[in-house]
Amino acid sequence: MREQDYLLKRLTIGGHELRTWAGLTTSNGAIVKVDSFKGIVAEAKDRYADVNVKLNGYVVTSGLSTLDLRANDVILVTIKDGDVTQTFKVTVQ
Repeated sequence: MREQDYLLKRLTIGGHELRTWAGLTTSNGAIVKVDSFKGIVAEAKDRYADVNVKLNGYVVTSGLSTLDLRANDVILVTIKDGDVTQTFKVTVQ
């Protein structure tokens, strides 16, 4: 898949802004070493797309930017835009 085909515009975890999405869509996802253990920013390219964030299997509906993170936390970001759904997985280290 080409970068422009991904629905994700921006993903920042613990102050670390991810620049590529390719490895994040696999079942294993990616392991990311973060600068701090605070906050998630997830933004879709289309402002009308649905963006859902789960932390360790639980849906997070508010407070993403101030959310406390810990080593081994698993973050799933799912974006639904029309009939297309993409999920991105990151494990915090």
